[in-house]
Amino acid sequence: ILSHWCSSASVRCLIVLKMVQKARASVERPPDLNPLAIEAISWASDSNVKAELEEATRLLAIDSLVRKYCGNGAQEFFQVHEQFHGLRLVQQVCRHIDVPSVLSDALMLCDAFKYVSRVDTCVTIIQRTMLAPRMRHGNSVTVNRAEKCASLLHDIFAKDDVLAKKV
Repeated sequence: ILSHWCSSASVRCLIVLKMVQKARASVERPPDLNPLAIEAISWASDSNVKAELEEATRLLAIDSLVRKYCGNGAQEFFQVHEQFHGLRLVQQVCRHIDVPSVLSDALMLCDAFKYVSRVDTCVTIIQRTMLAPRMRHGNSVTVNRAEKCASLLHDIFAKDDVLAKKV
């Protein structure tokens, strides 16, 4: 849609960059701008603008997970440059073993925070799943933790077979 209003790729990149930066400052949960940001990264011809877009997109993704797992408003207290905060966020995400996207969310954070071990994160999620009490969904459906662990391992193999062999 943006390309219909503006023909200059460099101007479109700057517009998207400002949108992504403003979205992080929003009190309310912003709309998902990730697809637009990724598209803008592909338009960028200036390496500095491209790097700024990549970093703003990374920060917006982290902000989205802070809001998802810690609540809207928690982003005001989360400091992305503090290693301890990054580790605590990954630990918080790993507690939510029944959230369908927990593995992909945790691995995204591992990619965002290079000092967080992907192996340790996957092991933590699997351990928490194995040790979690049986959970009921609805009237009679019970989550089978062994099947959930097998599914997690399958998902890890699908994402990164080298990582899965280490887990």
